[in-house]
Amino acid sequence: MSPTLCFRGKEPFDFIWASSVKVDQLGSTIELPPHEVVYAQGAEADEVFLVRQGLVKLLRAQESGAETIVGLRASGWYLALEAIVLGAKYPVTAQTVTRCLLQRMSAPEFLRMLRAVPELSWEVHRMHSQEVLNQVTQLADLSTLPARDRLLGFLQMVAERVGRIQPDGTVELTLPLRHWEVAQLLSIRAPYLSDVFRDLEELRLIRRVGPSILLHAR
Repeated sequence: MSPTLCFRGKEPFDFIWASSVKVDQLGSTIELPPHEVVYAQGAEADEVFLVRQGLVKLLRAQESGAETIVGLRASGWYLALEAIVLGAKYPVTAQTVTRCLLQRMSAPEFLRMLRAVPELSWEVHRMHSQEVLNQVTQLADLSTLPARDRLLGFLQMVAERVGRIQPDGTVELTLPLRHWEVAQLLSIRAPYLSDVFRDLEELRLIRRVGPSILLHAR
């Protein structure tokens, strides 16, 4: 079991959800490598996925072809719930960021269980409520927190999922997202993001060694 990492500072992006209802009897488990599309925007929503391990990004494409990263989902989150509940098409493309273990369930099968099992229904309500709360907090933080704090909080949260604790107590992180994706998530202009990274280094809050980022855990 990975040790729990505790960091100082505000966490503006809470993409972690601890699923408590057992749905092991539904569907099948699949393992996907990084950069694999789980489902595509605009396709018929005929499946729902539970993230068992790993990190998934959600991408929204516009008619112009421009693509925006709109969220991250880690272990315990259901993917495509909103689409199958509403009978809509997938509103985003879900793509693995790291190697992922997903539980794959058909929409009719999951909806039958959702109607029949009050605990699962309650969990879905709580998850959607958590998502709304996260969005409100994120919007407020994007408007009020300096870019430096937003980036540091984001790095700390990602490190909790994919970081490696070193003997000296630091946490080593190889950022699994592209530079422009981090900039989009944090509403920071991509050219300015490099300056923000340098600010964190000058303050000795992070240290970059090649492709790795070292953070100090509390």
